[in-house]
Amino acid sequence: MKYKFSGTKRDYPKQHIISRMTNFIIDNVFYFNALSHILIRVKNERRFPIIDEIIEREYKSHSKIMDEKNNSEFKKLVIEFLTEDFNKDGNLRGKLLEFIISQIGPINNINSNTLSILVDCRVLENDIPIGEDKNFDICFYCDYKCIEELQAELIESKLDINNFLFKEPYSPNTSEVTSRAKEKLEYMKEVFIKLSNSRHLIIALATIKYDIEPSRQTIVKLGFDNIVKIYDYNFLEKALIMKCSA
Repeated sequence: MKYKFSGTKRDYPKQHIISRMTNFIIDNVFYFNALSHILIRVKNERRFPIIDEIIEREYKSHSKIMDEKNNSEFKKLVIEFLTEDFNKDGNLRGKLLEFIISQIGPINNINSNTLSILVDCRVLENDIPIGEDKNFDICFYCDYKCIEELQAELIESKLDINNFLFKEPYSPNTSEVTSRAKEKLEYMKEVFIKLSNSRHLIIALATIKYDIEPSRQTIVKLGFDNIVKIYDYNFLEKALIMKCSA
């Protein structure tokens, strides 16, 4: 077969903080908003006090659904998660988002009973990785015998897509696109072209950021809008709700 996927099937032990946080969010979807704000805003332990502020704001909005017991459990999970995240240089945040997406996807329906889910997934052409060391954070695909049968959804996840795309300090009017982002977008384009004869192919950037209009406009300006979809917070929340109601 000319094109193949190569990655790992990541799972976490039941007691791992990423597993427990993901399960809590799937069982209590209305905390996803609070979690998203916390992951983006609480950058160090000095900002722990705003956790209560975020939870309280969400509680006022969803008081008929959220309760004090769940608020307490959520706060404990958040503090445990962030403490471990800070001890590991912030690497857990991205992994949590990847794992949540892996549990609620594929986000665009893939009509197959033979679904495979890989993380850190490379696309191989004649057993040679396209883009050398580049990959996708999450890949959903079904069994296929030829490219025309392939159904796949390839996702790159970023907590804050604006920080990924633009050089610091970020300004919606003047910011330049980072070389890293340009290289990733070119890689996504290359994969899109090579797999273009697929039955169903989605390539996307996923983010928990709300205000992504500057990023969306930049994707259009660079000419990638017909290649790369953007799954923003609202899109992911809808997918999460659908998963929970299934």
